[in-house]
Amino acid sequence: MAAYVLYVAASFAVGIAGGERQFIGAMAFLAFLAVHAAPRLLPLRLTGLSLAVLAAALVPVVPLLAGTWAWGDSSPAYAAKYFALLLLVLIVEALQLPPLFRAPARRWGLGAVAGVLVLGACLGVPAERIEGSYANPNNFALAALSLLFFIDPDRDPPGFKLVLHAFVVGLILLSGTAGALLGYLVGLGFSWLRSRFARALLLGAALGMLLGLLWLPGRPADLQILGETKWIGPLWTKVMVVQDHFEELAANDPLDFWKLGQEYGGAELTSAAWRLEHWRNVLQAFQDSDGLARWFGQGPGACSVLLVKLPHNDYLRLLIEAGVLGCVAGGAIWFILYRRADPAVRWLAIMMATYAFTENNLDNFTVMSLFVLFFVSAGTAPGAGHASPETV
Repeated sequence: MAAYVLYVAASFAVGIAGGERQFIGAMAFLAFLAVHAAPRLLPLRLTGLSLAVLAAALVPVVPLLAGTWAWGDSSPAYAAKYFALLLLVLIVEALQLPPLFRAPARRWGLGAVAGVLVLGACLGVPAERIEGSYANPNNFALAALSLLFFIDPDRDPPGFKLVLHAFVVGLILLSGTAGALLGYLVGLGFSWLRSRFARALLLGAALGMLLGLLWLPGRPADLQILGETKWIGPLWTKVMVVQDHFEELAANDPLDFWKLGQEYGGAELTSAAWRLEHWRNVLQAFQDSDGLARWFGQGPGACSVLLVKLPHNDYLRLLIEAGVLGCVAGGAIWFILYRRADPAVRWLAIMMATYAFTENNLDNFTVMSLFVLFFVSAGTAPGAGHASPETV
């Protein structure tokens, strides 16, 4: 935890200064853990998890040897992040770390991430969507979600949980990131199936939205009123853009997003429609690829070379860069970790998996490395897999 806090602080300082906030700090953090794990890491135990990780690591070797890796200037950084996350899974597994939310110094980690978010928001350039010291508002929202990894579902008092949840939701709203809010709500809804605490949060959120609508001037019955609210308005407009132009999207007709931005009040409000069109192009690129590329992908970072912009969908990105076999291996890693995690924290995995549908989360090594620390160590919690159905 001390190493991660230093990593976060160094990344924040370099990011504020305008430097590369990810790569150098990420490699130093990974090297620190690797040195501590080396005595236990080798020889590697062949388990379902380690075999899935090895499969995911070997898949990109095929396009490399075949000379079909779509290589570009940014490919080394993308490849480093891809392999680093896989290695981190093996390292944390070998170290047999206690659950992240029960680490003795977890409050230092919580304070470091929260401090970076708050300071970044205060020191950053004022904007409609807060991004702090991160590359964009979506990464800011992802970092806000990571604060939830520090909640001990069994030992933390309900008041602490409620305050931290409210803080996270507030940061997400400041970022204006619909995908992060959707991921949080889906995860919380999943937890609702088994937890009184989550049911109370959902009920509180529903009552809060109802009161907000009742307090609006005029109280018109038409749901278009949502478009006039500060926080819901942009999200509602994104839905309306898709609805208004669904026929063009379904018919594969290109849209003029600059013109749409002028019509609806800003380019950000067309992001949902842009994603749908971009996802269609990604799937078309996969369909047009040859058999080798379909099975083994075209190498980490290939999306930035072939499609210019990343897919804003980590699953489609894996499909292009690691192929069907890489997606299967990645899915196996996730499924194994999910199955062995304490049921009380599985909703966080659902939250992250949902957010991955609309964002390039794999690029944010600072948060994804914390997620690996959380998710792998969550399987070592006492009574993992046997928690009370009312525990959260």
